[in-house]
Amino acid sequence: MSQTVTLDPPAKYVYLHVHISGFTDVPENINIHDELSLRKAIQDALAKTFGVSAAATYIDVLRLHYGPVADFELGVPREEGDVVIRVVHTDAPQLKTALAIAQFQGPLHFAVVGESDFLPALLASSLLSE
Repeated sequence: MSQTVTLDPPAKYVYLHVHISGFTDVPENINIHDELSLRKAIQDALAKTFGVSAAATYIDVLRLHYGPVADFELGVPREEGDVVIRVVHTDAPQLKTALAIAQFQGPLHFAVVGESDFLPALLASSLLSE
């Protein structure tokens, strides 16, 4: 007697392009200039919004870029960043919601500016907008 084994299809991922702004007056104890600190900040946002179980969402930081931007209103340069995150398709709505409504210390702000199931398309659109 033989058994048939059915394998689940691989998890489908979605890629998010997130813009980070508001580094001007961020307290010194907050540093999200590396992937681990950024992932921790995102997981804290998930935990505050949806509880501890949502903080276990696997987040893969694929691209992280920071740089100075001239701010003509304030007359001083400020720093902004862009990050590309890969997350399982079913977790994307929770992640986008948590980033939109999370209350970070200081003026730190996350905005989802792009989303795609196909990474090269997302990277091409984000490179064209730079």
